[in-house]
Amino acid sequence: MTDYSLDKPQRQSAIGSLFFFIYSVQKFLRGFWPLILIYVFKGDASRALNSITAYVGIGLALIMIVNSVLSWFNFYFFIKDDEFVVRKGYLKRIVVAVPMEKIVSVNIKQGIFHQILGVVQLEIDSAGSKTKEVSIPAISIQIAKELQSRLQQGQSKLTDEEATEENGVEEQPVKKGILWLSFEDLLRVGITQNHLRGLALVAAFGYNIFQGIKDVFKSEVDMVAEKTGSFIEHSNTIVLTVVVVFLVIVSFLISMIDTWLRYYDFKMVRQKNTFTISSGLLKKKTITIPFSRVQMVIQSINPLQKWAGISTCKIKQANSTEQTNNKDQIFTTVPGCNSSHFNEISKSLLGNWQENEFLELKPDKVFAYRIFFISLLVFGLPIAAISLAEIKVLWGLTGVIPLAFLIAWGIYRRRKFAINRDYAKVHSGFVGTDLSVLELYKVQTVRIKQTIFQRRKNTANIRLVMAGGSISFKYIPMSDAIRIKDYILYQVISTPKDWM
Repeated sequence: MTDYSLDKPQRQSAIGSLFFFIYSVQKFLRGFWPLILIYVFKGDASRALNSITAYVGIGLALIMIVNSVLSWFNFYFFIKDDEFVVRKGYLKRIVVAVPMEKIVSVNIKQGIFHQILGVVQLEIDSAGSKTKEVSIPAISIQIAKELQSRLQQGQSKLTDEEATEENGVEEQPVKKGILWLSFEDLLRVGITQNHLRGLALVAAFGYNIFQGIKDVFKSEVDMVAEKTGSFIEHSNTIVLTVVVVFLVIVSFLISMIDTWLRYYDFKMVRQKNTFTISSGLLKKKTITIPFSRVQMVIQSINPLQKWAGISTCKIKQANSTEQTNNKDQIFTTVPGCNSSHFNEISKSLLGNWQENEFLELKPDKVFAYRIFFISLLVFGLPIAAISLAEIKVLWGLTGVIPLAFLIAWGIYRRRKFAINRDYAKVHSGFVGTDLSVLELYKVQTVRIKQTIFQRRKNTANIRLVMAGGSISFKYIPMSDAIRIKDYILYQVISTPKDWM
């Protein structure tokens, strides 16, 4: 492979200054877009060039341009003494040094502007950091792949040495295709998505836009809202049915579009002790998953996926604090897996966990009663409150009790905990089913909690905490919780393995 002198400080691609400028403009627009709307729609556009606002805009543009050029000129990256080093900043100098063996992931992203300009964005993350450790906005594809390869070599260096000592020979890197989503696979994944999620995203996005516009054009928005409310109030059943069908179609289309944008040309490849996943249409991503960094494997199956014979596999790594707080990034999602795909992925990451017998535990029935009463309150209180103004609504309470029972029964029926010598797994879910599997030696903290209500039944909750998240066993006998805690701590202390 071509040597790009990564051991010497070098800058990004010259086009990187443009991306610094784009990021500056994005931050400005996000912070001041309501004021821009006021100026465009309520200001006098004919006098724009003669106003002080125009000069302020020109001044801001010049500041952004100068900032982008200086940021690019003072941004260097290189590899030195098994560390990846980044130097950046012109007013405040910042030096970031990340030990290569501590790097969790090296990901390549390519948005639509990156594709047009022929560059990529490279992100590097290590466990425990509050934000992404390093982000390089624009470098050439060749340098990004070389850098990714060098950093991955540092990631797997210790693992390879251990494997060589154990086997006596050095393993050659062999690539093996695990999963590739064809056109038919993408259709199945899109059809089996949670379509209510797409509708909720549109509603949330629309609400935020509505509130922002309302602050600027209050009278106009109030008039439109009043007309809309009047239309709904005087509409018949057929019109409302058409509206509902329209919303269902919109949510389905959103799910399909989201699937194609995220998982187009999805490929999963194994090489040595890492998985490499690439996908995306407008925004292409290539991420690496070192086996040693994986904390948990989760299989999710909803009713539509069960009918189609597929599932979603989620791989949870020891990520940064920022990613742990962001639910969209704590998992690496592998869609469209059949049973053989999931078995191969989980076996590669966790070993032969399916060949071992598990001791299974069910939560106490008090857990089901708790879910039942919570469901009664969630659905019953709003109906009771509305009935104070409209007594006819009170009849809705007759359907709350069976609904709460179905919810409690569904959650309790699927909830199951299991543990053996080396692994723990949790079955959960309501409409669908989730299976979470982890290795005991990677657990960092074991916590037992007993509420005042659990003391009467002598039950407790036990929580297993890892760098990438946690799982909980709820409402199990206190004696079992103590035994599980003691055994897991013994496994953590006595094992020669390292979770990172």
